[in-house]
Amino acid sequence: MIELKKLAWIEKYLLKTKYNNEAEALLLERNESKQKDILEKLPTIEVLLAELVEKLKGKSVYSTIKKISLGEGKDDYVTAKGLSSLWTHAVIECEHGNKEFRCLLPLILEKLNELVYKL
Repeated sequence: MIELKKLAWIEKYLLKTKYNNEAEALLLERNESKQKDILEKLPTIEVLLAELVEKLKGKSVYSTIKKISLGEGKDDYVTAKGLSSLWTHAVIECEHGNKEFRCLLPLILEKLNELVYKL
């Protein structure tokens, strides 16, 4: 059986997105093996983050985010700038109808807040 927490996440972030059909099917399905098959079609937070970063190719924020992910951020201010830009681009994607990126907003903001409080 799929964890209730995972189902709540899917309901909150993937319904009314391009993944709506799969999300609805998963929430209504009672057969465990069919649930697992449907779940494999749905993105995880990590997949959505990678997708967002890929969309940023060609923009300056892309190289900053790549450096941060490799632990090569120049300093905390550059990292803060990169995270705030990534957050902004997630909001822009939501604004353009790609609401599945909503799940990244609290995650990015949490990392940014942790960093800013250390500055």
